[in-house]
Amino acid sequence: MLILIAVIAVALAASATRIILREESLRRERAAVRERIQELEAERERISQELGALASPDVIERLAKEDLNLKRVGEEVVVVVPDEGAGTGREQEPAAGRTLWDWLKSLIGFR
Repeated sequence: MLILIAVIAVALAASATRIILREESLRRERAAVRERIQELEAERERISQELGALASPDVIERLAKEDLNLKRVGEEVVVVVPDEGAGTGREQEPAAGRTLWDWLKSLIGFR
């Protein structure tokens, strides 16, 4: 009878230990999930602010000009291309092995 009580006590202790360990694991997991939620909420707020800033007409116009090379009607665009042959007093000629097409593309800024 004493052995039966000892076996039951050990089984209960093992079961209680498993429950305690599982509870601790769930607490850590819940803390990690809460931390991740806070990170995602902060990121959502940052993205929301960025989206609000990007929706302004001035920003839309600037991005259209910079990224899409667009201009307003009647507006003139001036592109300044640095002269690679500066100081020589003559146009740069195509290097050996380059085609005329490559030279023309580099002259107008397409690389």
